[in-house]
Amino acid sequence: MKMKRIYLMSAVVVMGVLGMAIGVDARSQSEFSHGCGTGCAVKVKRISDVKSMRLPSGQQVKNATFVQQQFINGQLKTSSQRQFFADCQQRQLASADQNSIPKQKDWNQLAGDDSDYTTVAGGRGFYFDALCK
Repeated sequence: MKMKRIYLMSAVVVMGVLGMAIGVDARSQSEFSHGCGTGCAVKVKRISDVKSMRLPSGQQVKNATFVQQQFINGQLKTSSQRQFFADCQQRQLASADQNSIPKQKDWNQLAGDDSDYTTVAGGRGFYFDALCK
């Protein structure tokens, strides 16, 4: 009887750890932060489901809406909503106002390395990951 209890408790612990790992991964896809300069940080939360769509150009993309809050020295300065679009195959990212689609000139090619996550790149890698991974 005691062995069964230990086995069941072990199974519960393993399932709990797996659940936490899965939960952390799912949360990292919908909430993240990135820098925007000295004393500046942007906190981002995805507020819509990721959807696949075909643009008029024929390009197959994924998109979602994100709320972005900019903090300067720890104080909220601005808050806005933006749609982000990702071409997962071509590793490109664009943003547009609500109910708009990006123009050809709006697309940014990602490098595919750590530079996509830097302040200079505006944290593009995080948005791409939230849409494509």
